[in-house]
Amino acid sequence: MSKSRVLFWKVIRKTPKALSVKWMERYEHYLSAKLPTLDEQEKIVCQNRIELLRQEIQFQRKEKKDDQRHQKVFGVERVSVGIAIGAIVIAAAGLIYEIFFSKVLPATSEATLPTTYRQTPAPTIASQESESNPSSTTPSPKQSPTAQPSVSPPES
Repeated sequence: MSKSRVLFWKVIRKTPKALSVKWMERYEHYLSAKLPTLDEQEKIVCQNRIELLRQEIQFQRKEKKDDQRHQKVFGVERVSVGIAIGAIVIAAAGLIYEIFFSKVLPATSEATLPTTYRQTPAPTIASQESESNPSSTTPSPKQSPTAQPSVSPPES
């Protein structure tokens, strides 16, 4: 057997699924060029192998396109799921915050707020008595620090 025939049968025995598309194209080209030099039985084997290589090349190209399309769709789906999960987490956190702090804050907020002039306590009875007693040493807001003339009753 010649070297050419040995190489031919090596190429024929190669399993197409174990080869890349590039190598299958090379083998298909080699077998197509070798076809006219073969006898009848080898031609039939060679034609079958060429057809098998072409089908496998076509299948792998289609599979590659499908994989690329799948990866593209999968990437979009993954982003969509991530956004949905993020929205759910934010909504749950807001709900928990609303439920928890709607009950907790009003009970503690009054003690922490400073008092304003509108919130000052009403005067007690003791302070009202001191205002009505003019003999007290501290002037009340109604008394003025200047001396006022007193009106005496007319003499008759």
